[in-house]
Amino acid sequence: MQWPKLGNLRCGLIDLYISVLPSVICSKGQSLEFQTIPILRIFDEDKAREFHLGFLGMKLDWEHRFGPDFPIYMQVSKGNLVFHLSEHSGDCTPGSSVLVRSPMPREIVI
Repeated sequence: MQWPKLGNLRCGLIDLYISVLPSVICSKGQSLEFQTIPILRIFDEDKAREFHLGFLGMKLDWEHRFGPDFPIYMQVSKGNLVFHLSEHSGDCTPGSSVLVRSPMPREIVI
């Protein structure tokens, strides 16, 4: 059996190097289900809410701050599409891209 070129999976081990696959069958016959949730760096909470909640029509699942004036970390979703949005400078790289594949791309923003 050849593994997909997207990554390398060894069942039962912690090192899991896979980009995006909805389900993988291991050599032991086990099925691994997982979801990739990208962390996106935001710089303006209001603009991020306007875009993700307003334009994309996602819903706010939860948000967290360590204190009143601390950066926000939140989760937004629309169906199976889930993003973490972070104002924390060390969480991710500004300017990153995320590819979202959908059988109905127009349904994502409508």
